[in-house]
Amino acid sequence: MKAADRSFSEKRGAQIVNSGFYKSLPKTERFTTRMNEADARATADKLKSAGFIFSAVFQGERSGITIAKSDYKKAMQAGLIEKKNTGMSQMRSDFKQRQKQNEQQRNEPNKKHDKNGHNI
Repeated sequence: MKAADRSFSEKRGAQIVNSGFYKSLPKTERFTTRMNEADARATADKLKSAGFIFSAVFQGERSGITIAKSDYKKAMQAGLIEKKNTGMSQMRSDFKQRQKQNEQQRNEPNKKHDKNGHNI
């Protein structure tokens, strides 16, 4: 593991760190996690101190860190990065929760429910 190349650029109000690394990784080899800017900067500092190569975008609430999937487990085990339930995985979780609520409603036909599926 090499230390991150601290190449900065500004684009549309975002500060981008090490975009060359991001572009060099095939899409299937990227692990990206979104977070707010303060958390992203703290995570970037931890990753840099531990010698991980990463790319980062700092743009307020739309900030994020990308590392190689091969480094993800090592970084997570070291407590440097955590997987957050965002994007498609969050949508799947929400969908499964709605399915479960609908199933419960079908199994309780005599009870009245509000629009959110809660018993009245």
